[in-house]
Amino acid sequence: MNNWKASFFVTLTLLVGSNLFWLYSAIDAGITYKYQQVSLDDLNDAHSFLGDLVVKGGKDYSQKDILHLVPQSYPNAFIVEDGNKIIVNNVTFTFEGGKLSKVY
Repeated sequence: MNNWKASFFVTLTLLVGSNLFWLYSAIDAGITYKYQQVSLDDLNDAHSFLGDLVVKGGKDYSQKDILHLVPQSYPNAFIVEDGNKIIVNNVTFTFEGGKLSKVY
C-alpha cells in the first residue's frame, strides 16, 4: 500500500473519531443544561413557596424585629439595610408600612 493511502485512512479515522467526540460532547452539554435548568426552576419554586410561607407566619414582624432576629440566628451573616429592604445573604425581606410584606 502506498504511503498516501495509509496517511489518508489514518487521517480519515482521526477526523471521524474527533467529529464523533464533539457530537457526543455537544449532546451531553445540552442534556446537562436541560437538567440543570429544571433543577433551578424547582429551586426557584421552592424559594417562592417558602417566602410566601414566611410572610404569612411573620406578617407581624417589623423591620427592627428582623434586624434583631437575623444576627441572633446567623451571627456571621452579611446584612444590608436599604430603605424598606433588608438583604441577608441573597435573601431579601421587603417591608410595607413597617410590616413584612415579601421575602424573596
